[in-house]
Amino acid sequence: MGSHRQIEKAAAAWLVRRDREEWNGAADAEFQAWLSASTAHRLAFIRLQAAWQQAGRLKALAAGMTNSGAPLSGDQLGMLKSAKPVPRLPRHEDLRESEARDTERFRMPARRVLGMSAAAACLAAAVVGWFAWPHQGTAYRTPIGGIAAISMKDGSTVTLNTNSDIRVALSETERRVDLEQGEAFFEVAKDPHRPFIVRIGDQRVIAVGTKFSVRRESNHVRVIVTEGRVRVERSEPQHPAEIALVSAGGVAVAGVAGVLVQDKSLSDAEERLSWREGIVVFRETLLSDAVAEFNRYNTRQIFIEDSALGSMRIGGHFRTRNAEGFVRLLADAFPIRVEEDESRIVLHHQ
Repeated sequence: MGSHRQIEKAAAAWLVRRDREEWNGAADAEFQAWLSASTAHRLAFIRLQAAWQQAGRLKALAAGMTNSGAPLSGDQLGMLKSAKPVPRLPRHEDLRESEARDTERFRMPARRVLGMSAAAACLAAAVVGWFAWPHQGTAYRTPIGGIAAISMKDGSTVTLNTNSDIRVALSETERRVDLEQGEAFFEVAKDPHRPFIVRIGDQRVIAVGTKFSVRRESNHVRVIVTEGRVRVERSEPQHPAEIALVSAGGVAVAGVAGVLVQDKSLSDAEERLSWREGIVVFRETLLSDAVAEFNRYNTRQIFIEDSALGSMRIGGHFRTRNAEGFVRLLADAFPIRVEEDESRIVLHHQ
């Protein structure tokens, strides 16, 4: 499927080619084949297309692409055009630049950086706070709606999702990350002599070299693996039944009753991690669950006034920070009346 950077470059190349070259049936067939090859391809193309349209860098494109490859509806295209560009993730080096200027307070001020993705889209940098806890490792935190990529000294990379908090401690025998809250995606550098351990309360996820995400919720932990294999266990397992191995494509949910592992396709696992692209994907999802997901990324919260609305099921690709566009689309497609002010959005049955 290629790396994230390679996919971004390919998506950008298709955008330029569709805009500047003579477009014929053979080129379109090749483009459709590329889109169909991977969910990551489709997400990257839609994201860059929206960013280019926002910046006025392309002529209006005839149509976008849905998950099935069919043209987007007018409502969906309108939603993409109103979407904000996805920010470039600040790297660990970006965070370190301010450390020397602010060591007394152990906190880095918020900052914005302008970056270029595949010479195609200018993306505003996400804002992230940084501070150090002496003798307890280094802590990183993202605000609501923020996403940040952090490069660790061992060569691993951590991508923090919205409103997330981790603490990193490296030693000669292990690499440890405590996930205090939120969600993180880990790309672990191989080091057989130092296992990579993510601790979440009384649960821990152990890897040597792999790619996986961990999401901490009120009563369980969700783990998604996209490469390699990880071990999910209690911090002090009492018997082997409390240990579960999760391979690429697998999704594990760990709670007080144990660990449940589901084997999914790799494309499904990647789709569940589309938040890294600033997108959430719903498939026959309860509206109540979709609203809860949007509320993770926005300070202006959505409320469902009528509980019957929460049982409706919806599907589609939506930008995490475009709650207003999501609500407008709901109101157009369903018998929903929207009431909103500066602090909240309320959904009523119409």
